Amino acid sequence: MKGTATLLILFLLWAIPSSAADTPGTIRVELTVFPPEAEVSVIASNISDTSGTVSAGQRVFSALAPGTRLRISAPGYEDAIVHLPSTDAPPVLSIEERLFPAEGPVRLAAELPTGGGPKSVAFVPGGRIVVPLLWDNGADVFHVTADQYGQIGTERIERIAPPGESAVDAGFVEPLSIASRGELWISQMNGDRLHRFDLAGLRYRDSISAAGQWPKVMAMISRDTGRELLVTSNWLSETVVFHDRATGELVYEVALQGSPRGIAVVDARDEVWVAEFSTGDIVVIDAGNGTVLERLPLGPGAARHIVAHPWDGRLYYSDMYHGTVSIIDGQTRTVRRTRRFGSNINTIAIDPRGRYLYISERGRNNPENYQRPGPAFGRIFVVDADTLELVQTVWGRHQPTGLAVSSDGSLLAATDFLDDNLSIYTVAE
Repeated sequence: MKGTATLLILFLLWAIPSSAADTPGTIRVELTVFPPEAEVSVIASNISDTSGTVSAGQRVFSALAPGTRLRISAPGYEDAIVHLPSTDAPPVLSIEERLFPAEGPVRLAAELPTGGGPKSVAFVPGGRIVVPLLWDNGADVFHVTADQYGQIGTERIERIAPPGESAVDAGFVEPLSIASRGELWISQMNGDRLHRFDLAGLRYRDSISAAGQWPKVMAMISRDTGRELLVTSNWLSETVVFHDRATGELVYEVALQGSPRGIAVVDARDEVWVAEFSTGDIVVIDAGNGTVLERLPLGPGAARHIVAHPWDGRLYYSDMYHGTVSIIDGQTRTVRRTRRFGSNINTIAIDPRGRYLYISERGRNNPENYQRPGPAFGRIFVVDADTLELVQTVWGRHQPTGLAVSSDGSLLAATDFLDDNLSIYTVAE
């Protein structure tokens, strides 16, 4: 049975002082809804003129009374109720809202504001979520709890950052949790540094040079020899570098033909797979000696992210230019299946139980600048990890970018880059 979500207008709404409602003492509401075909109706108002008009994609209600409720509905989605402020209401409200699917394994549990530019997200032990900030100082940390009834509680608990100038330089990109060593690493493009924190208390420990420009994604390799390697993709220098995790010593550097982004480690074969964004190719590196084993000529394109299946050797990669996700047979190094999902496909995350692949679609860019909101919200796709068949589509906000799955697969976290927003979802068994 379709439920109803009640939305209190606490954020993601803007008062516009330069305009005024058409009738004194009322509110002009400019409402943008996704999906766009959703219907909006007035539940209660003491103003006779409640007819909404469509202008530049917005539903405009020219004169609503403070305290009015609006119902948003669309087939296949839960209804949402928007409560307008009853006191201290500005004359004009601009509201953006999304509906959630009535069916599917993924259900919204909470939304929380973040610092500027939440680029990525990771679950870390202790029920915590870490969100590095591209446009702010460090990373926000949130705590997630579940009661005996499965109800999710969330709170922001702190901001962590390295000391000194690094903290205010911004440019924090990706986290890497190494639970076996009690470490959290965060890459920082500005300054070309990799910062290490103690995983238990999230206190800063030390930093090392990324040995390249604009470090992005990190991964760790555990070698049979006992040496553990920290692998990093460096965007501007077009290199993948291997550091000794314990000492920070540079072990070897691999020059590529384009800008590397995503990294996936295949421990069974001691391989590192790299998504090369500027060419669209995938590069396979021998982790034992840092040599390139093979270049898969899959471009031209923009290979952005790559992840390995938890146990069967296949890999998945996203191509931002083509808007596709593909499955690669890790043994034969051949593409088994490709499917297009949307505009500017970004991060992907694999369910540790191997059921689902989660895909973030950033959505179409603003024609003036991609760092401004585009014409529509982005989306998160839940697909079958074996077939890439679509299981569920969830509307995000402006530019969903970061994705992470909890270690038991029960929670999904996603960040909206341009809205400074973190969404936490439950995933049904």
